Amino acid sequence: MNKKPLIVISLDALGYCDEDIYSNLPFLKEMIEKGTWIRKIESIYPTLTYPIHSTVVTGRYPIDHGVDNNLLLQPQREVMDWYWDHNYISGDTIFKNAHKKGYTIASFSWPVSGEMEIEYNVPEVWTYEEKDFYEHLKEKGSAEFVEELFNKLGKFNRDASQKVKDEWMANATAYTFEKYEPDISFLHLIDVDHQKHVYGSNHFATKDAIKELDDRLKQMFEKISKVKNLDEINIMLLSDHSQLDTAYPIRLNKLLADMGLVNVNDDGTVREDWQAYFLTCGGSTALYIKEDNPEMVDEIKEKIVSLDIEGIDKIFDKEDIEKLGASNRAKLWIEAKEGYVFDADARDFIVSRDQVAGPRGNHGFLPTKEKNMAIGIFRGPAFKENYIIEKEKIIDIAPTINKIYNLNMKNMTGKIIEDCLK
Repeated sequence: MNKKPLIVISLDALGYCDEDIYSNLPFLKEMIEKGTWIRKIESIYPTLTYPIHSTVVTGRYPIDHGVDNNLLLQPQREVMDWYWDHNYISGDTIFKNAHKKGYTIASFSWPVSGEMEIEYNVPEVWTYEEKDFYEHLKEKGSAEFVEELFNKLGKFNRDASQKVKDEWMANATAYTFEKYEPDISFLHLIDVDHQKHVYGSNHFATKDAIKELDDRLKQMFEKISKVKNLDEINIMLLSDHSQLDTAYPIRLNKLLADMGLVNVNDDGTVREDWQAYFLTCGGSTALYIKEDNPEMVDEIKEKIVSLDIEGIDKIFDKEDIEKLGASNRAKLWIEAKEGYVFDADARDFIVSRDQVAGPRGNHGFLPTKEKNMAIGIFRGPAFKENYIIEKEKIIDIAPTINKIYNLNMKNMTGKIIEDCLK
């Protein structure tokens, strides 16, 4: 076993496009100078948080690990469930294999981590009104450990701001390292993503969130350094995607409703007799069919093409989707042009310039779009110092960790990032 601790931190939505800001902030600048800086990381399709984080811990594309959206396909639900639980991921994961190897593991707000068999787990889950949030968090995580953190750090409200939640998770990570020194820790920080969704990529609130992220990391690692010198810890900071600014909504479920393939109630919820449904991914959307019907898929594609819908950039068929590694269930995948975003509503219009879309920033677009690319900063005994790599792929993170910690992970598509290793 490699007894040098590993801390992996997901800096949600911090992108290559933010380089001028984050690379000049005190803590992140020091990390860059003392480690390996990957300026661009190409993510996977769709560039959604849950599929990407599943790729980070598997080294496989969504078509292979099984998490192809943030949301489960539940068209008739007013609010769909997310892929909360780790058992949605098929095959080996860093968590599963490290646990088998005897490593102690801590995880804080990591996507698709509910009900994992690890020592210290505070999963990313939330509940709807009828269920107690704190009990649900303990049910999905490590119950006694979660209760210990509540007693030590206090409880955060389910509806607390993302800044408050990030602060709590960072404090929980530091406290856990100080007390238990887990071999492997994972942390997911989300406020930059939240601010981009609300205000867009260039708003001062987003820039402030990036500065606050730097300060939050600095404070967390100052606490951790009291227990172990940071030069003895392998630290991997990486993001999952960035965001593109969007303004105009596209509602392809309205097209399906016009074709008689989706029926909606007055409140906009989809009736259970739906035959086809577009599950939105923000900058893209995927078509799912209740019962296999190639003729229906062809008819839907022909209808989209014939309407020449404003804001649609590309249409991928099933063969294209499989080549992208996006899904083995979706029948079509539609990519939006920059400035447009897909909306799940099946009412009122197909595309509108009169109604401004909800979130200002969005992801879900193709990972090859430069504005949507992620970043990585790796520091520690395993990594080169003061070294810059221009571009890598996020699917290569798990194979690299697998090599450093000898986790015996199988069937990975990604490759080891040899260039970052000493």
